[in-house]
Amino acid sequence: MEEVSYWKEYKKKTILPCTIGVILTIAVLIYTKVGKICGWTVVSSLSQLSYGKILVPLGLSYYTFSSVGYLIEAYKRKIKFTNNFFLLFASVTFFPIIVEGPISNYDKLIAQFKAIPKFDYDRFCNGLQRMLWGLLKKMVISDRVSLYTSVVFGDVFRYAGAEIVAAAILNVIQIYTDFSGCMDIVIGASESMGISLEENFRSPLLSTSVTDFWRRWHITLFEWFRNYIYMPIVQSKLFKRLNKRCRNRFGNHLGQSIALMVPSFAVWLITGLWHSTGNDYIVWGMYWAVLTTMSNILTPVFQWINKRCSFRTESFGWKLFQVIRTDFFYLVSGLIVVNGAKQGLHGFLYLFQQITVEFRIWKLFNGEIYTYGFTQTDAEIVFLGMLVVFIVDYINCKGSRVRNLIAEQPILFRWMIWVVLIVTIVVLGEYGPGYSSAEFIYKGF
Repeated sequence: MEEVSYWKEYKKKTILPCTIGVILTIAVLIYTKVGKICGWTVVSSLSQLSYGKILVPLGLSYYTFSSVGYLIEAYKRKIKFTNNFFLLFASVTFFPIIVEGPISNYDKLIAQFKAIPKFDYDRFCNGLQRMLWGLLKKMVISDRVSLYTSVVFGDVFRYAGAEIVAAAILNVIQIYTDFSGCMDIVIGASESMGISLEENFRSPLLSTSVTDFWRRWHITLFEWFRNYIYMPIVQSKLFKRLNKRCRNRFGNHLGQSIALMVPSFAVWLITGLWHSTGNDYIVWGMYWAVLTTMSNILTPVFQWINKRCSFRTESFGWKLFQVIRTDFFYLVSGLIVVNGAKQGLHGFLYLFQQITVEFRIWKLFNGEIYTYGFTQTDAEIVFLGMLVVFIVDYINCKGSRVRNLIAEQPILFRWMIWVVLIVTIVVLGEYGPGYSSAEFIYKGF
């Protein structure tokens, strides 16, 4: 009884400050999003501020979500409130993560801040190796791919068919190698300092379904949405009544799938708005909401078809088909919101019109496609680079760690691998005057 009484008193004391904190924190993020809709100009320094301009801190949404998570977890008594503002500020704005995440877990991060280990040579080297791998993906592959995608998506009305299909495929590669490459750099830098961060990617391009894909892509963001949006809706009394009615009327599986559309669509709507406030990102969110819902509803149908047709669902061919299908869904979603097009949904519809009306397949073979800022040498480098990335992802996906396998080799072989990696980045990386290799795709969030 004393525990219950204490809990009630605790809730009374903390509900108001926590609510105010969450509202004010999210309000700042909403203010910047609404400001972009209203046409306010985003500036990067106080000296540039004037009427009609807003100053948006780097990585605002990432430490906004970290702060909200801290308040909610503390209110639920899963962690303790801290009276050390500087420690809280350091954990929320830990410098490697403010550009693109991952979204930090306060209690795990703060515990490491309080017990930073002494310098360890092996850990330091492991961190640098992880950073090198990220730099390879970012500077050698992603930045090289952008030479082509920026040209095609920068003026979509000049291109058609095979040119756009090639750009769409390369866009998937660009986003993945850019974002996951940044995560490798961030996690590696933190590891070299004795700080372990959550993994944000687990070989997502090898996913076999859309739900599997989003368990592997931007993991910390979707765990945040699951913990603070999806689960509160599912655990609410209103949803439980809705779920019961749907199951009574439509049966257990279909009824529950229909009821789960409410939290699913809520999460995907907010995810779209988190990325941007344009109608293209709202449609992008609804696209994934429909796909995940239909995948759930049709699961028994697919199982029945597989059984009737005697498909070997554990075979390599079937797994490969599932991977290609899932990556295709992601490719389509990328075209909905391709940043370079700057045409919104109209540009998305035009892209598909151009693909179907005039394909221009001959441009893939007559060499003309290599005149759009992307040479044949660039294409060969990207192909070989992605082949290495897929091999590494496949090995990691099977439970082994490539770094651990390399660490087991003789010292001469180990150093040869890392020297080759460094030389590859220096020689083949896209950088130099007039080229900003530091620009990450997700840095604006």
